[in-house]
Amino acid sequence: MELTFHHLVPKSQHKRSWCRQRFDRDQRNRGIDVCRDCHSAFHRFVSEAELARSYHTVELLLAHPEIRTFVTWVSTQSGRHRTAPPRRR
Repeated sequence: MELTFHHLVPKSQHKRSWCRQRFDRDQRNRGIDVCRDCHSAFHRFVSEAELARSYHTVELLLAHPEIRTFVTWVSTQSGRHRTAPPRRR
């Protein structure tokens, strides 16, 4: 399965003053390669501002209950087709 790059601090937050004060340039540009399904789930379950403030490491992302549940589930799938993360209610 093809991987996509996920910025741990979303690029949409890089120019905000609180982001520049909290993270240096290298920290703002760090990221991970993840499958498209997991990448979509990160952005579906958490806003970009919240990703930057509270979920800017792999450990913090996996501590989020919905993300952890989804990543665990998608890892059991065959990977041959895209899976859609369940919508919030």
